[in-house]
Amino acid sequence: LSVALMLVGYLEWRRGGHPLFAAGAGLAWAWLLNNRTYTALLLAIPFAADALADLALRRDRRNLIGTATFALAAGMGVGLLLLYNRLAVGDALTMTYLAYNPSETLGFGPRYHGRVIHSPARGFRILFENLMLLDRWWWGFPGSLLVGLGLALAGWTRRWSRFLLGSAACVILGYVVFWYQGPREAGPGYYLETVPFLAVAAGLVGTRCSRRGAMAAAVAGATMIAGLSGRAMVKAGRDLHAHNRARGAMLATLRSVPTDSLVFVHPAEHPDVFRDGNDLVFNLRGLDSEVVLARWHEESNQAVIRLVSPAAVYRLDRSGSEFVLAPGPQPGPVHASIPAHRLYRQTGSHDPFDRVSGRILRFAREGEHAEGWLGFGRTVGLPPGRFEARFDLALVPALRGLPCATLDVAADEGRTILARTDLAASEGGETVTLGFEVDRFCEVEPRIRYHGRGEIRLTAVAVVQVAD
Repeated sequence: LSVALMLVGYLEWRRGGHPLFAAGAGLAWAWLLNNRTYTALLLAIPFAADALADLALRRDRRNLIGTATFALAAGMGVGLLLLYNRLAVGDALTMTYLAYNPSETLGFGPRYHGRVIHSPARGFRILFENLMLLDRWWWGFPGSLLVGLGLALAGWTRRWSRFLLGSAACVILGYVVFWYQGPREAGPGYYLETVPFLAVAAGLVGTRCSRRGAMAAAVAGATMIAGLSGRAMVKAGRDLHAHNRARGAMLATLRSVPTDSLVFVHPAEHPDVFRDGNDLVFNLRGLDSEVVLARWHEESNQAVIRLVSPAAVYRLDRSGSEFVLAPGPQPGPVHASIPAHRLYRQTGSHDPFDRVSGRILRFAREGEHAEGWLGFGRTVGLPPGRFEARFDLALVPALRGLPCATLDVAADEGRTILARTDLAASEGGETVTLGFEVDRFCEVEPRIRYHGRGEIRLTAVAVVQVAD
């Protein structure tokens, strides 16, 4: 809606309308900036280029006032965004999502806590997949994007077609450098803002038809497209209703939960509800919500219970197709155990079965594996207190007797090291313990880095709360 309002206001102003239309276009862009920041910045490129190019050609009073009004109205959105950032994270130039996950930046390389390696090839593959979705969802039938582009070429105007199609292209190409493909339940979510530009570009063919007396053919074509789109919309509506039936049943159950309660929800146990994301495990009023919903994290549940301090704890369970509330975990000390094979890694291999522990073992061996992280990326939520990280491992000596691995416990996405030790390959041992203390609720990450020397075998890592 904001993009459509921005486009209508801008076009009306450019076609001779009052400068208030320019103000409306700027305010609509400001609205978009505070909701879809990156998309707004991408669209600012063609709008700013068009406005400045037109100002360079026509430096009259009306054009100057309109351009300044457009810029000032848009600038209000920038000011609001900076204020929001300042109030939310203490830094006007830091976006909230970057404060909580610095890997959500643009560009290529490790993203999503290092779990995704984004590359140009991956970016263009996502672009192709999203274009295929747009081709099906724009007018509701496969090939609709090609039909729309054909109409845009048939109705090409020197003044507007390049601007309209260029704006859509800026959004489509701009998302190549972002790692996430976007929501796809009803088409490519990150490309939805291109639809107003593509629709107006295709609609320009109507002006050419009216000049050539071909309105009857244009009306017939529009009627056919509308019929196909209407049929597709009805089918899509039915499909979405069936698709969301389980979600509605879950929400109805959650509305019956007593106030001052904490409900744990395990998305993996309800795939028909959470197959499109975890958006239902949100709390509109944060910790002040009458019922707090939390994702089930075996290792972090105790920290959540301590943080919320609810009167009752439940777990969302299932009885056939019906949702039920089961008793949840009770408050107690933290004791989180992470098997080695559940840790992320950059190096090392798995032994399918360790005869001693009965579990999958991860190992790294000199001459076979390169230096790198043997285990990282799994975090444990902790309340304030004293803890120990216990690494269940064994070492094989290296000839040079140099340290073969470094163990540490990190917080703040690796920026804070709470405890650290180097392991010499001659030390051996079955369990290495690192003690540490936290003075706030936080997530900690036990890690092990292999230096390419000797051999190390890892079975599990445990984070255990100890008495003060």
